[in-house]
Amino acid sequence: MEVFAESPSPLAVLVVGSGVELKRYLDLFAAAVPQAALQVMPRPGFNEVRLASATSHLAMASGDDRALDDMRAFFDASVTTASDIEQFIVRARGFEERRRAHELPPDLAPSVVPWSASWADSATRLEARIAHVFAACGVDATVDHIGSTSVPGLAAKDIIDLQVAVRRLEDSEACDRSLRSAGFVNVQVLAPGAPGVSRDNARGGEPSSGYWEKRLYASVDAAQRAIVHVRQAGAANWRYALLFRDWLRANTQCRDEYALTKSRLAIAHLEDSNFDDYARAKDFWFDRAYEQSERWASEAGWVAPTFKGREE
Repeated sequence: MEVFAESPSPLAVLVVGSGVELKRYLDLFAAAVPQAALQVMPRPGFNEVRLASATSHLAMASGDDRALDDMRAFFDASVTTASDIEQFIVRARGFEERRRAHELPPDLAPSVVPWSASWADSATRLEARIAHVFAACGVDATVDHIGSTSVPGLAAKDIIDLQVAVRRLEDSEACDRSLRSAGFVNVQVLAPGAPGVSRDNARGGEPSSGYWEKRLYASVDAAQRAIVHVRQAGAANWRYALLFRDWLRANTQCRDEYALTKSRLAIAHLEDSNFDDYARAKDFWFDRAYEQSERWASEAGWVAPTFKGREE
């Protein structure tokens, strides 16, 4: 993916596998999405696929090739049938249209679904692509899977939340064009008034505005929605996101209580056109969770990870 591009680089699509059927599907895709830059890898190694996926917008592979089974986390789609390639074509077209227009996917009402193991794979792919952008821009960053989809067994909206920790929040501004080119729109530009876009709600004893500020991006991929929270390493909101995740992972009773709360609120906001009021309605639970998770951290000896960037 091009860095500091004045206009988006071509849609980079990785295709892995071989065979007559995959070649036919590949021809169909090339005809339907002629603007895509295809990288075809018939028999790659594990590390080759990992790097190629991280530097692609989308990656697809043959669904019939068993040799690729241990690499499935790197692919956005496995293509086995004509229906599979048709769906991937629709996905790629929508991705590219929104990427070039700098538009969010259509709003949806909140819908909580059972936890899926596939979320971990989706997060792995997205983490690698975002980490590549920041590294290419020369910005120290650490990317973590956070939020409900990062907690095994927790029902959630099918939206991957990722946290990017940077040394200074302003550092992320150097990556804005590259993030857009990679398929992540700047939500502060598109929906500045939405909750949690420019800052998180202060909790506990850290009410100062700067300590809870953030930057927010969202994927243009409607087939796997993702939200990217950019926060300053060591800030209260950065720490709380990691603590909240680890606390729920360690406490199934609290996890299930949160799932029930979310499900009830999702039903109450089923007719909403977006997530905003649903997000505001959950805030009372986070206030209580902040206190409970801090007590757990003290009892369990939990400490936030050390940010490891280049020495200045």
